[in-house]
Amino acid sequence: MVVGGCLLGVGAAQAQDVVTLRDIFAIETVQTGMAFPSSIAFAPAPDDRIFYVERFTGNIRIIENGVLLPAPFANVPDIATAGEQGLLTITLDPNFAANGFVYVYYTQVAGPPVPIEPTWRSIQDQVFSARCASCHVNPSAPAGLSLVESDSYAALVGVASTQVPALERVEVGNPDDSYLVRKIEDHPSIVGQAMPPTGALLDPDIMLAVRDWITAGAPYNPGDPSNPPQVFRNRILRFTAVGDTGTNPTIVLDDIPAGFIHNGGSIEFAHDGTLIVQVGEHGDGNAAQSLGTLAGKILRINADGSIPLDNPFVGVPGAREEIYSYGNRNGFGIAPDPIDFFSPPRVYVSENGPGNNDELNIIESGGGDNFGWPFVTGIVGNPSYTDPIFAWNPVTAPTGIIRYSGGVYHPSYDGNLFVSLYNLRELVLFSGDFTAVISRFELTPDGSSLVRASDLMVARFPGNPRPIELTQGPDGLVYFTMVNVSTSDGTLYRIVKTDDDDDGCGNASDPAPGVFSADGDGDSYGADCDCDDA
Repeated sequence: MVVGGCLLGVGAAQAQDVVTLRDIFAIETVQTGMAFPSSIAFAPAPDDRIFYVERFTGNIRIIENGVLLPAPFANVPDIATAGEQGLLTITLDPNFAANGFVYVYYTQVAGPPVPIEPTWRSIQDQVFSARCASCHVNPSAPAGLSLVESDSYAALVGVASTQVPALERVEVGNPDDSYLVRKIEDHPSIVGQAMPPTGALLDPDIMLAVRDWITAGAPYNPGDPSNPPQVFRNRILRFTAVGDTGTNPTIVLDDIPAGFIHNGGSIEFAHDGTLIVQVGEHGDGNAAQSLGTLAGKILRINADGSIPLDNPFVGVPGAREEIYSYGNRNGFGIAPDPIDFFSPPRVYVSENGPGNNDELNIIESGGGDNFGWPFVTGIVGNPSYTDPIFAWNPVTAPTGIIRYSGGVYHPSYDGNLFVSLYNLRELVLFSGDFTAVISRFELTPDGSSLVRASDLMVARFPGNPRPIELTQGPDGLVYFTMVNVSTSDGTLYRIVKTDDDDDGCGNASDPAPGVFSADGDGDSYGADCDCDDA
């Protein structure tokens, strides 16, 4: 959430264990010990509170005066936490100071859980689709390793393992010698890394169902794939803050399609007071092209859940009128334009591709764009679809996105897009640490197209964390969370400027840190260090 105001009153200190690889910035630690902070939101000045959500616990937490309050603001009940589900996003009403409204987007358990049965259908839904999604249940899975529903049975039963050829992936009637069983039960001396590689191992009752299915002859009994049990839904819920307590939970938008994967989940208010909502296609690419469902869409609704009359599909027969764009696969970041106040708003969107072509998209004022999924990805020049302004290859899994309007860094950063990259990281040899990247995209003055791409931040973090949330604080600084997805341990950081004269050379290496250097090459970034020179 982007808000304006004065200096944020939090007790931040420079992160001693983080090494920045550019000396014009430093990284300060704002809060440690956070439980998978998937999204944060700042209360407007003079309120100094930071709200955030814990993805797996359902708790909404508050940091006040640099202290994490011991009692949650609220707990969202019936959170679903398999795959890419959870309590995903939080944002505050533009009139929060007056009404105290806090909005969250989450995946809810919408019905009784489907029993874990020794059937191929149950295993497909509750093992492969739920826990193997990031590596195996997507179109980019390596040949022979796809666990997409149409491929999984043929890829497993009676097929020799590529890692341990003496074992079949599923040996009919013999779970003990099935590679799949040894993989999910974690026998590292035989099969190497366990499956799934991150997070907890499968529950014992799920492992038992897999064993029983194999013992029974691994029958192909899919049931009715056209009508799988719907036990999840995504929902937007609003709380009213009374002090540091959330009260009066109210459903704003319900029955948003959900799945084990591709739930999207970013929600942000635009300048006109409408709420922009990012919804994934829950693994069903064709749904992204259907105007009759909210899956695979960017939505625009009023704060009370009603439909803005100037939405692009208002009055279109069979169309959901909440839709602002379609043909979207899945993403974790939207940024309604905070600078150019078009009405309806322009929205910048980060989008995750299948195995190539992660995208940076723009929904121009008025919406109605079709970004092409599942028929096209990347920049293709097909007039039937809207091309992204940038595509990542190889993929980087972009997460948070903002259009910077803080005015704290060098003036050349104003109006830029910043995007955090979940997968663009490198292991630092001999340390076990990883570098993390926040990309920078300079735009034309009207904000409609790309000038060039570079990096805002490249930094080395201890352990194995990944950037999740990215936002702008009321002090004009960029804030981001890093989360170790194996342990859920998270930290909130902010980026401060260490280049007093804005010449592209950090104070520590600038022979005259109080004097702006001559711009010898005419690129407007300074000359003596010129960190941003392309």
